[in-house]
Amino acid sequence: MSGVTWSKFYWSDWASDPKLKLCSLAGQGLWMQLLCLAAQNDPIGYLSVAGRPLGVTDLARLIGASETELGDCLSELERNGVFSRDRTGRIYSRRMVTDARKSAEAVKNGKLGGNPSLGNSGGKPPGVKGSVKGGHKPHKPLASSKVEGPDSPSNLGQAKNDFSGPKEVRDAFLAKMDDDWVRAYVDPCGWQDVPERALIPLTRYAGTKIRNDARSVLIALSVVVLERAA
Repeated sequence: MSGVTWSKFYWSDWASDPKLKLCSLAGQGLWMQLLCLAAQNDPIGYLSVAGRPLGVTDLARLIGASETELGDCLSELERNGVFSRDRTGRIYSRRMVTDARKSAEAVKNGKLGGNPSLGNSGGKPPGVKGSVKGGHKPHKPLASSKVEGPDSPSNLGQAKNDFSGPKEVRDAFLAKMDDDWVRAYVDPCGWQDVPERALIPLTRYAGTKIRNDARSVLIALSVVVLERAA
């Protein structure tokens, strides 16, 4: 896995993190600088070069600060538990590492045709004995009741389940929300690139759900949800 040029950023989480709020403004600013470096690193979320931890001298040179100033702020961040270190001493962002792992799993599952836990080694749906002439194409699981609501699809089998937009957009929603939610509300959406990147929801209710439940994903992707015409 290589570094990324953009990623999800949870503004409310940043603003309300009690560990970060205990730090000075200088310490908070340093942490933002370190997150930028960690996002472009391989592996994502760690501060290292070729697997070697970046020390105070290294970070001071990369950021353009004095070793004394950077060392004081770094100690403050570590004392308040803002970041963690692995066994080799590498500094890493817990949230960024977790998000990177979820994203990698979503991409992997997509290449395999979906969630591997939904498959079975026999090539037949559970409860079906013997061979099925002409093969059997399993139905996609229906969404749970938690994604139902007024004006929403009552049966996913009747809705369009293949998202027409970019794969990375769907993967971003999948990393934040569960699979049933994405199939119920994102997959049936239309997509446009110009004049702005936008989802076109199947129903007005679906558009409201996407805005309310996945606002952070929309912000990170710079995607808007259009109003559905009556």
